[in-house]
Amino acid sequence: MDTYNNSRASRLKQSVQRHGLILTCNRYIYGQLRRILDFEWCRVGSSDDGAYDWSIAPEGYETRRVTRQEFNDMLCDELIGVDYDSAFEREDLCVASIRDGKIVGYTFSSVHPTRVRGGLVFKFPERFSYGFASRTAASHRGNKLDRERYKIRDAEQRRLHGYEVPTVWYVNTMNLEALAVVKQSGSETPFHGYAGYIRCCGRWITFSSPASKRFGACFSRDAESED
Repeated sequence: MDTYNNSRASRLKQSVQRHGLILTCNRYIYGQLRRILDFEWCRVGSSDDGAYDWSIAPEGYETRRVTRQEFNDMLCDELIGVDYDSAFEREDLCVASIRDGKIVGYTFSSVHPTRVRGGLVFKFPERFSYGFASRTAASHRGNKLDRERYKIRDAEQRRLHGYEVPTVWYVNTMNLEALAVVKQSGSETPFHGYAGYIRCCGRWITFSSPASKRFGACFSRDAESED
């Protein structure tokens, strides 16, 4: 118990140092509310053309689009246990970071409304793609692999569609680490408002800020995909 409490105190201290006391307290309250309510409040943003034009990853890594068979066969031990068959069936784009024949990171993107929870989909403007499920194995983080995947993804989308396809995304407002990465990336990341959802009496209730509605990004109920 002492080890757990010390670890928790250390995480809180690091959060205060990095994000400030107010945001850390807000995240703690948000986390306690989510223990009793199934809800999420997200910030919606997008990447401008060429936003991921960074230097390449270190030598020894290959970054390219992969098939469903390759994805299922090549995932490293740190990333196994996921199922994205529905994304491949939809012909979504998967770009992977490969090292020694193993996938050590991946990023998906789709041009179709995408299921994010049972009975809930994320919709966005037609001229955009939706970037989701971006992961890098812990032992390979710090090598800018995600940025390299984004660059290859953008190039692949230009090849497929014949024009630049900006990427829309959403991040939980209390995922302070992810928001800090966006801020520190140095890229142009337009902000399009907020979108969220809450489950009440077995049904999803969705809501969006005026800016998000004007942009065309929102969560929406989908009876066909309900659990």
